[in-house]
Amino acid sequence: MEYIRNITIFMLIYHICSLLIVSEGYKKYLKLITGMILILIVLQPLKIFTDSQEIENDVTRKLMNFGIGEEYQSVKSVNHEIEQQQLDIAGKKTSEYIRQILTNRRIVPSEVLVTCRIEDEGIIYEKIVITTSGADKAKCDYIRQIISENLNVEDLSVVEIKS
Repeated sequence: MEYIRNITIFMLIYHICSLLIVSEGYKKYLKLITGMILILIVLQPLKIFTDSQEIENDVTRKLMNFGIGEEYQSVKSVNHEIEQQQLDIAGKKTSEYIRQILTNRRIVPSEVLVTCRIEDEGIIYEKIVITTSGADKAKCDYIRQIISENLNVEDLSVVEIKS
């Protein structure tokens, strides 16, 4: 489903860009670049069977030979920045949510830090650090139980509680 969504979003962005570009000379470059990127998107599922870094390096070298590698690197850089912003927002929202559910249970954390990554199945929590006063073993276990119930965190080793 995400695969089709990615293609649809990319094509929508392509059509918007093509409407904004007036000169036919630039449109042919836009078609060339977007065609190559579309090929990469369509071939994305095949990366499971090949070394994706090798393919990406090969495509980058070929794009550099065409003289459009800088634009490709720029698009790639912007995409990375957007992904990083999404992760930052997800981490902050999750931190706020954890603070709220703990406060509702009369546990007031002084700090909540969440590190996560986004994958096809959703958000994967890499590290959740909660700083609270008087964190004895029973309180730590209770906090882990709350996190497990509310965030569907199966691997509680990612939850670290500090006092």
